[in-house]
Amino acid sequence: MNTVDDENKLKNAKTNDEKKKPVVLNGCPKKEEEVEKEVGIMQYVIIVVLALMSGAFSGLNLGLLGLDVKNLELLCKPPMEGWDHPDVSVEQKNEAKYAASILPLRRKGNLLLCTILLGNVTVNSGLSILMGDLTSGVMGLIVSTAIITIFGEIIP
Repeated sequence: MNTVDDENKLKNAKTNDEKKKPVVLNGCPKKEEEVEKEVGIMQYVIIVVLALMSGAFSGLNLGLLGLDVKNLELLCKPPMEGWDHPDVSVEQKNEAKYAASILPLRRKGNLLLCTILLGNVTVNSGLSILMGDLTSGVMGLIVSTAIITIFGEIIP
């Protein structure tokens, strides 16, 4: 009875293999191995992009929230002689222009902090999920923690 069941399983496996259709990706039929390879490469690319975004959010957090609103307001004010005076350098004019563009963001400090932190948490969570999917759960946790710590916290 076992041999009959084994023969039926073998026949079913052969017919299932014959029934497999090629996977169509971007309008081109591809084998499953090729699709898995492309998905794996795409995951690595996304992981790199997420690590860079984590660093950008951490850098923005440090850079923007480290600026004082009063100092930005002082930089925006024109000197007593006016902006057209020959003693006013191009560097001072550029600093005033940059301070004026940052000041509206910095005045809404709580909203800025929440936005940056939510973006950073979202990116770090996505990175952890992809790493956990790519490797085993514990190894994904360890590797994603290392990536986030090095590229998202230390380097920026």
